[in-house]
Amino acid sequence: MQSIEEYYTSYYTFRNRYASMVDRNVGSHSFKLVTGYVRLDELNDKLNKFSYRVLKEDCLDLPDKIYMKRFVMMTPEQTKLYEEMKKHALAELDGKMTSAASALAQMVRLHQITCGHLATDDGEVTQIKNNRINELLDVIEETNGKIIIWAIYRHDIKKIEETLAERYGKESVKSFYGDTADKLKRRLQKDMERNLSNLFMVILLTLIGRILLTLFKMERAIYDFLWETLEPEVMVLLLPLVILLYIIATVTI
Repeated sequence: MQSIEEYYTSYYTFRNRYASMVDRNVGSHSFKLVTGYVRLDELNDKLNKFSYRVLKEDCLDLPDKIYMKRFVMMTPEQTKLYEEMKKHALAELDGKMTSAASALAQMVRLHQITCGHLATDDGEVTQIKNNRINELLDVIEETNGKIIIWAIYRHDIKKIEETLAERYGKESVKSFYGDTADKLKRRLQKDMERNLSNLFMVILLTLIGRILLTLFKMERAIYDFLWETLEPEVMVLLLPLVILLYIIATVTI
């Protein structure tokens, strides 16, 4: 049997040893998609020599996660741009061109379109008519308690906060991401930890939220993006009640 050092000589040798993959094509680009994992017993045996594993259910008294999905139809404008980007790795919006030089960039562009905006090649972000915000408002109207809304792009965070502030008042919703002033971040943490103020909705950028969730006592998480695999596991460990609701665009790859 090969030594563990041989498996770790590079990411690719490790992936080839422990991952099941299939070839995928997007336009003129191709890539390997990981669909599962193999030889996990072997890997666990090697890791057990210098690691210790504790399961969540062994140390935390939390209810099971509840998963829900809300599907949103793309608008005709979104569908047109999506098909252009999918077939040609190019899309034109308001006379400005957006291109994708790699399969990964193309996937990001497709994702942006489903979220309701698109970054053009000159760096400008343009809003696309979409149904996601209306669906988000419907979900909030059906929800009791405090809410975390996860978004992955700054443009989406600003748009969501603007819409919710107009509907529920500025003191009811705050965003928490890289552009948020440090002073406001600290005050938000204290308010949420002590259950103070009228704040009942917080919009988080995915990576920022991984750091701060120890302070948030929320009851529902809404994911305003397509990639379900980005669920921040830290949140699952800390919230007293976790209802995970995904807003997902239909007719996508």
